[in-house]
Amino acid sequence: MGGASMSMPVVAVSGPIPDPSRVAAETVMASLSPEESVGQNFTWPKPCPPPRKPRVLLAACGCLSAAKFGQICQCFLTWADINTVVTENARVFLERSSFPHNVQMFSDIDQGRVWSESGPLLGSPLPDALSKWADVMVVAPISANTIAKIVGGLCDNLLTTIIRVWDYEKTLYFAPSMDPLMWANPLTERQFRSLRALGPYVIILAEDNAQKHMPDPEIISVFVKINIRVKD
Repeated sequence: MGGASMSMPVVAVSGPIPDPSRVAAETVMASLSPEESVGQNFTWPKPCPPPRKPRVLLAACGCLSAAKFGQICQCFLTWADINTVVTENARVFLERSSFPHNVQMFSDIDQGRVWSESGPLLGSPLPDALSKWADVMVVAPISANTIAKIVGGLCDNLLTTIIRVWDYEKTLYFAPSMDPLMWANPLTERQFRSLRALGPYVIILAEDNAQKHMPDPEIISVFVKINIRVKD
């Protein structure tokens, strides 16, 4: 090619190839004035630990959509650490074959237990420990019965007790699933208005105004993932 040639700087290296990060640090040290140089007292910075995964408490109530709870857990496991809570009525609908084997499931019989994992929550009552452990709680599906209990302040099972002790600085997500006639009942509308005081996200399909089926597990997982905020 014609015209002036562009010269490229070349660095010859003999012996082992130096660590680029060490070379950069030594270059900075060499450029410091004597009073600025840290000399032999220089301490290499420790690498920052990777950010922890979000902690999600997943819960299910007793309705037909609870059959998808195992799929919901699988979706959340791709990006979060999870614990699960189910009501006794939800057990009737669960498909255990789809439930992850490495995930613990708590239910009403565990309500009197204490947290057994090591750490600051060791020995805490289970509802308190789970509410403090989680960054967010996702109830999918949530039934008309459980919505009525929450609005009425009832805490007669593990799930509703956790919600009663929940720190509302952290977000709740509800994915309703109920019969169309239940959804159309004026009581349901009134109870959802009362729920707004707790500030939950209610995840529903915009085109599903009549049936109110629970959204697909992937939709619920993605919605929570893009909205979650983790506090260390």
